[in-house]
Amino acid sequence: MELMGYELEPDFAIVDGYYVLNDWLDTDHEANTMVGDEEQQRKNSSQAKPNVRFHYRLLATEHASKAADLLPRSSQAFAAVLCEASRWILVREPEYAKPLYQRYLREGSYVSWGKQFGQQCPAPDFQSAEKRAWAEHFNVLKHPSGKGILIYFCLLTLTVGLVWLFLKRKRRETPA
Repeated sequence: MELMGYELEPDFAIVDGYYVLNDWLDTDHEANTMVGDEEQQRKNSSQAKPNVRFHYRLLATEHASKAADLLPRSSQAFAAVLCEASRWILVREPEYAKPLYQRYLREGSYVSWGKQFGQQCPAPDFQSAEKRAWAEHFNVLKHPSGKGILIYFCLLTLTVGLVWLFLKRKRRETPA
């Protein structure tokens, strides 16, 4: 709340996010007429998106989902990042947490703690995820469809061609 919470609605950081504000912020109260039209327009133009209480948690889940895009789908870190993002919003905004869980089911690998997804989340193991990412890159070369062999052959051909061009150019430059 300190970083991204709005001072007034929807977060009410000015009063540390307390819910009971009826006495303090009655919309029909005379004190609200003290705010001028220009200030009211400025406030309305900078509303939270989405305009829900604790909206910054939803923004954080979007960032976590983008971070998960950078992790191997088969890694524990992928599942743990989505789990933690879901935990931030599961109680207050379950309709936003559901797609995170569905994404884990669709793209992620089985994890033993999956039954508590969004409730109890382990810390992501980024070191194992990094090792897994390297392994997955090299597994492409072993792929039975032949795509790996084709990629390997193309890289080999490109390397040989570049060496040949370099040597040909070098021969031209050396005096006879």
